Amino acid sequence: MTVVNGIDGQWHLLSEGLKIAEGFNGIDPTTTPKRLDLVGVQASVDGLRGRQYLGIYEVTATTRRMCFAPAGQPRPDAFTSPEGSGRILVELERVKFQ
Repeated sequence: MTVVNGIDGQWHLLSEGLKIAEGFNGIDPTTTPKRLDLVGVQASVDGLRGRQYLGIYEVTATTRRMCFAPAGQPRPDAFTSPEGSGRILVELERVKFQ
């Protein structure tokens, strides 16, 4: 999977080159951990369209890590996804385009 982020907060999720979801996010880098709110606008992924997910994130030079609570649940306070929690833990690695 590939995530493409725009400077305006818009994102696209691609699978094998095909867009499967898109939406907007808002960030607050002043908190610890840093906060990320994600809203799906269009999606082939069940349950993403029109829902807001509250999350946290961290970014390094080559990676981005995010953890989201299920829609309607409180924001996570750690990068964990215990069994049965419904949390989504995502770890992405930066790819340089040629």
